Amino acid sequence: MTTPLRRPSTIVQSTSTVTVITEADIEKSAAPDLPSLLRKYPGVNVSTNGGQGAQSSITLRGASASQTLVLVDGMRVASATAGSAYLSNIPLSAIDRVEIAEGAHSAQWGADAIGGVVNIITKDGSSCVNGQSICTTLETGVTWPWGGFGTIATRGITDNGVDFNVGLSILGTEGYDFTTPENSVHEDGRDGFLQGSLNYSIGKDFNWGRLYSEGFTPAPTRISTARLMPTG
Repeated sequence: MTTPLRRPSTIVQSTSTVTVITEADIEKSAAPDLPSLLRKYPGVNVSTNGGQGAQSSITLRGASASQTLVLVDGMRVASATAGSAYLSNIPLSAIDRVEIAEGAHSAQWGADAIGGVVNIITKDGSSCVNGQSICTTLETGVTWPWGGFGTIATRGITDNGVDFNVGLSILGTEGYDFTTPENSVHEDGRDGFLQGSLNYSIGKDFNWGRLYSEGFTPAPTRISTARLMPTG
């Protein structure tokens, strides 16, 4: 866990209420997207302006969306137009875990963390299954009403110590009419939804720190990042 104190620590060391949603929790949830996953947890309120794929905002402990900080790998993300993170554009297949720290964390993160912090940690190549150096996973499924999803991802660590993760996913639904033909404002159409996404990460540890780049699309608020991180 890194969110409350901005450094690796255990939940026991934290003085705030912290919820960690692991990769296994995400797989068991059967949630189609990130807003659907987060709204299942106590103290987390998610408001969506429309159907699947619409702009969503998250609040913690009754604070406003502008007082709830959303991070991706410890970095602020926010839409240039809506002012809040576009949660629907973050594919679940790219997430390793989500750390939710409720309560005021302005001392560590600033005024936009009065309600709390949601830190979305993306996958890298250091956690390949079954101890393999490189692995590929494929997932498919069906959703209601009459939709489905598919995800393929490859991750691992090369012989020279470069860890990587590349994932491609698609999510869609046929949709349904929001109004009946008898309604005066009825517009014929099922209002379906289709979204494809691509995510990647690549990095390597050195004696002086870590060099990495990562990103996902569609995501107008975050495309790629390259930083130096101390190892001490």
